Amino acid sequence: MSIEKNDLVTGTIESIASGGEGILRLDSGLVVFVPFTAIGDQLSVRILNKKKRFARGVIHELFSPGKDRVIPKCPLFTKCPGCQLQHLDYSTQCKAKQQHVYDALKRIGKLSLQDPLPIREAKAIWAYRRHIRLHFIKTKQSFEMGYYGWDNQSLLNVRTCPIFTSNEDKAIEEIRQALFCDKVENLKGSVKIFKVEEEKKSAHFVLEEKPSKGLKASLEQLLSTQTDWSSFLIESPDGEETLGQHTHKIQVHSLDFNFSPRSFLQNHPEQSEQILHSLVDYTRSIKAKRVLDLYSGIGISSILIAKDGIEVLGIEGNPTAVQLAKDNARKHQCMGSRFKRADVARVIKQELRQFQPDLVIVNPPRTGLHDQVINSLIEVPVKHLVYISCMPSTLARDLHKLCEQVYHWDSGQCFDMFPHTQHVETFCILSAK
Repeated sequence: MSIEKNDLVTGTIESIASGGEGILRLDSGLVVFVPFTAIGDQLSVRILNKKKRFARGVIHELFSPGKDRVIPKCPLFTKCPGCQLQHLDYSTQCKAKQQHVYDALKRIGKLSLQDPLPIREAKAIWAYRRHIRLHFIKTKQSFEMGYYGWDNQSLLNVRTCPIFTSNEDKAIEEIRQALFCDKVENLKGSVKIFKVEEEKKSAHFVLEEKPSKGLKASLEQLLSTQTDWSSFLIESPDGEETLGQHTHKIQVHSLDFNFSPRSFLQNHPEQSEQILHSLVDYTRSIKAKRVLDLYSGIGISSILIAKDGIEVLGIEGNPTAVQLAKDNARKHQCMGSRFKRADVARVIKQELRQFQPDLVIVNPPRTGLHDQVINSLIEVPVKHLVYISCMPSTLARDLHKLCEQVYHWDSGQCFDMFPHTQHVETFCILSAK
């Protein structure tokens, strides 16, 4: 019997795919991907679309829930694309992520792994995020503020976000009221809200047009009346303006680091610390003397490593991050660390030959390593290579190229940096063959 769009099919969810969707296998051999399902769910599914070998569907009726199902905490779950796994208990989420990484490393990376990598579960699984970005549109007729929905166009009316703040924290609502007041005229853009030092918050506004004077007045009033706000940065085609405190700090390994809304910052403080612990411990274990830290950000990993008397060169393309890294190094009197602003792909071969590191650390964006970076690491190999990734598929693709030629897979570990989402961080150690 041929399956067509809008047909109803029944069965039991067997496993969870890499995107968080459940897998339903029909007797015909067709695989149906169904979001927001759990292993063991007995259900009927309405087919949304069908390809040659697979189909996608949605739950029509849940006859019997799987044992791993829990009640989601967020009222916008299934509507907001930010979280995909809130309906699964936490241990099950982590097991699914382990399997996703294992499958990618075996299937794409062609690595001979016997078992999934160990995973470090997070202690904080709610209100863990350091920052979120909300989009807003204000006209004379209406006001909307929130996350984009699954169509990337409609805005979801967000009042609270359980993975960012507790219900008692009114940060989102206070920003909403500041923008929605009568002083503020037409407005379109986004705001990134940060948790900064000493239980305070900061916000970075990026506007599409020059803001009205009313916006500044409304934010100044919020600063004066709510003591948990430290600053607002307003960026628009007309320039930028900062209200309140200009710099912010986070604490890592008992050290204070300055950071900026314009630079990258890992979202889970606890798990970020654990990854840095692993990195520092590994550099000590191999007795590294020179370390090349690529995509070094505001310099946290470079400075922590250099504290052990190791010479570190950090390469980063973001000018704000590079300046902050230099400032952080001076503040901590860390003379062993240097930072250079450059495109990693353009300078890596030269730095490998001139600096001659015995360890290279790569922590690229989720798109993975540029071909030029991979080729340079193959042409000028190093003794030790650490690859930190937030995207299993691109990690596996890059490891296949590296290990096929000059590197050997030593070990790896997963860190759940993003509870309730499909994402996972992976820490991999390679050495030259």
